[in-house]
Amino acid sequence: MPTARKRLAADPDAPLSEADVRAIVTLLGAVITSRRDFAGVKRQLVEGICTLVKADAWTWSLGCEAQPGQQPIYLGMAHGGFSQERYSRLILAAGHPDMSWTSVKILSEMRERDSHVTRTRQQVVEEATFATSGVNAYLCDADIGPFIFSLRPIDERSVSTICLYRRRDDPPFTERECRIAHILLSE
Repeated sequence: MPTARKRLAADPDAPLSEADVRAIVTLLGAVITSRRDFAGVKRQLVEGICTLVKADAWTWSLGCEAQPGQQPIYLGMAHGGFSQERYSRLILAAGHPDMSWTSVKILSEMRERDSHVTRTRQQVVEEATFATSGVNAYLCDADIGPFIFSLRPIDERSVSTICLYRRRDDPPFTERECRIAHILLSE
């Protein structure tokens, strides 16, 4: 930890270079001028973010019941970068009962702040605790390692969630990468 306080991935002090800012502006310009339909624009945005932060897959879901400590209920999920086999295993992880306690910290923070929150997986649940969860077992089977959660509250029960994933043996996301994702997804 660089300072006495714990730095959060979406910390406004996480440094971005001029090249990072230019890449963000370029992506936004491409998305804004796109002639795609709404779903296509969303896909273009998330795939562009994946390129910027070196993620290989993503999901964008709408949860109609997303409360801390409860099993999330999803209405729909768009995704990219997955083979059918990897995606099927990811769905098993999302539906695992351990999801209720592995996501409690980020859901609680989002509900308390009533605002968009972006965190790396390591900031959401302790490594040793997560390693023993059923969620992690399915994610390992799906060759998913590091990931970023980005949650936006829709109302007091619903949430829009975007997750960016790397392969199991890839390095963790940095504060800089999480900050880039947060800026693009929260605006």
